[in-house]
Amino acid sequence: MQCNICGKEEAEYVSEIEGTEMKVCHACSGYGKNTKKIKKEQPIARKKYVPYKAEKEKPIELIVDNYAEIIKNTREKRGLKQEELAKKINEKESVIHGLESRQREPRIELARKLEKFLDIDLVEIRMEKDLHLKTQVTPNTSLTLGDMIKIKHRKK
Repeated sequence: MQCNICGKEEAEYVSEIEGTEMKVCHACSGYGKNTKKIKKEQPIARKKYVPYKAEKEKPIELIVDNYAEIIKNTREKRGLKQEELAKKINEKESVIHGLESRQREPRIELARKLEKFLDIDLVEIRMEKDLHLKTQVTPNTSLTLGDMIKIKHRKK
């Protein structure tokens, strides 16, 4: 720490000089009054790197595999047309058609909306470790480094 008066790198005291507290070296501390010794700054403690532990897996929400059949069968049992269901849940008819024909998979938010309205289960919660290398790569996704490790591990 630098002395505020002479600039030496040895400021060890805090002195009041002309009404201002200044950090000063031993030689300059005589210019002021109420000299206090500065405590040496301790180095900042850094957190140690802790590798990822597999036991602390997080839950993942997944859409069930047979979502299209569940949605279509439940809608038909309730006597609803795709257009009517779409209006009830504030979505487009083309979205409902795409879901029932498996042209698109519902987002979690949409699946929750359908679950609530139709009283069905479309989302399942699994622990990440329970997925055991079930990584699926579709044209809309790209491989991550973790996916590559899983694929390499699966080939062994």
